Amino acid sequence: DARESFAFPARYIPVILKNSKLKFVEYEIRLLFVLLFACLRRRPQILYTRKGFLTLVPGVISRLLRIPSIIEVNGIIADEVKAGFGLPEGAVRLFALFEKWSYRLSHRVVTVTEGLKTILQSRYRIPAERIVTIANGVNVTRFAPRQIQENGEKIYLGFVGHLVPWAGVEYLIRALAAVRTHRPEVHGLIV
Repeated sequence: DARESFAFPARYIPVILKNSKLKFVEYEIRLLFVLLFACLRRRPQILYTRKGFLTLVPGVISRLLRIPSIIEVNGIIADEVKAGFGLPEGAVRLFALFEKWSYRLSHRVVTVTEGLKTILQSRYRIPAERIVTIANGVNVTRFAPRQIQENGEKIYLGFVGHLVPWAGVEYLIRALAAVRTHRPEVHGLIV
């Protein structure tokens, strides 16, 4: 449930146009008022945003109120809306423009892959010194791998996520082929 309790103040922002392509616009409008009020009231030291379809409001408020902001990028929105929504080319260009503005408004950009960093530098002209790559990963202390048993049991090398060009799944496939020449019990699993 979106209204669960957290160890920090959280505000649910309802959207009426849930089944409309305009729901993202409605969300941004509502976010403008909610985030502005929250920032004026609590004066955060930093705004951290995970990139969504529009996500202009956090950057605008950050600049307006002189609060440093960071935006986390997990994919290229313009590419995703083009592939996933079948929007006309003009709408895709508009999303690309919003995306560019949101990166430029942010003080720092966090990407989850070097491939995304390269795309942001070339496509949106974001300077390398403003981009930091922090790869997604697993806490291997908390989620310790079990011991490999040499009894012919299958071992899986896997990927869970969206199959998009910048995710680097091709490296997993190449690595799997190389590993299997020495360890045929290793298999791939892509979810």
